[in-house]
Amino acid sequence: MASKAHKRSLAVSRMKGLVLSLSPFSKVAEEYRSTRTNLYFLMKNKGSKSLVVTSAKKGEGKSTSVTNLAISMAKGNEKVLIVDANFRRPFVHTIFNLPNQLGFLDVLKGTLPMKEVMYHSYVPNLDVLTSGDLSSNSLEVINSQRIIAFLEEVSQQYDRIIIDAPPILEAAEVRFLASRSDGVILISCKNKTKIDEFAEAKRALEVAGANLIGVVLNEKNQSLLDGYFF
Repeated sequence: MASKAHKRSLAVSRMKGLVLSLSPFSKVAEEYRSTRTNLYFLMKNKGSKSLVVTSAKKGEGKSTSVTNLAISMAKGNEKVLIVDANFRRPFVHTIFNLPNQLGFLDVLKGTLPMKEVMYHSYVPNLDVLTSGDLSSNSLEVINSQRIIAFLEEVSQQYDRIIIDAPPILEAAEVRFLASRSDGVILISCKNKTKIDEFAEAKRALEVAGANLIGVVLNEKNQSLLDGYFF
């Protein structure tokens, strides 16, 4: 049974990277809002709600970008859910200063309903589903059928579902997530992502039949967007 802590709202940690909260009128915050607007037009079909965010390799600022983008969407009066699907190196719970004993894995296993493990953030309209405690066989619960059932459930409750996925070149399960989502954003890190790695990640998404709708170039040293989206 979920602890009582899972039933109350918890404030997000004031980390440097959360520019939409700390510096809402900054140039970088405006770039997130611009990205949100681009996504609105790229995913304007009524049924398009789920968005997977991945990268070629780890350490490219993906989770920070996910969080700021989700905050921007929530502040745009959309009901948003962040899902941490990085079962190898989860980080969303750290950004939001949340416990991670229970979460997305428990929902996929069918042991707990989402309402028992989901958190309300301090941002109105923004909820968070952490990864859950990892075990040696945790990846065995991930398959297309479970992902489809989950997305169908949350799509009835939220306007946008932003999924923080592992790097696609390091985790095969990303292809399940990408192929079943409405869209995918590929994060690339300025002065870090190699061209051949980026090309390989793009091919992997194409093979999976994913709908790659955009690429964001991240400035790793600042953990901020650098303003590229296409």
